[in-house]
Amino acid sequence: MVPFYHQYGAGLDIQSPSTIVTMTDCTISENTAVNKGGGLHIEGSATVTVTSCIISENTASRGGGLHITDLATSTVTMTNCTISKNTAANVSGSPSGF
Repeated sequence: MVPFYHQYGAGLDIQSPSTIVTMTDCTISENTAVNKGGGLHIEGSATVTVTSCIISENTASRGGGLHITDLATSTVTMTNCTISKNTAANVSGSPSGF
């Protein structure tokens, strides 16, 4: 993916209710979000499956690589993925950030 700068989910922002997203063999890297999820931001009752992907070198206030806002309603499955070298400026109150 091309590096990007955005408020939420600079690499990919999933916010629609009942959305189903499947990603395989992808790289989400070098993105910056002002708020949540530099690489990937998931909000709402989304179902997201991520397989054999790399999420690296992303930056955000919360959840540098990945931020899941609605843990109670979202389903996220990650298999054989690497999440590394991401930076979050504020980890307080963000148990769903990686």
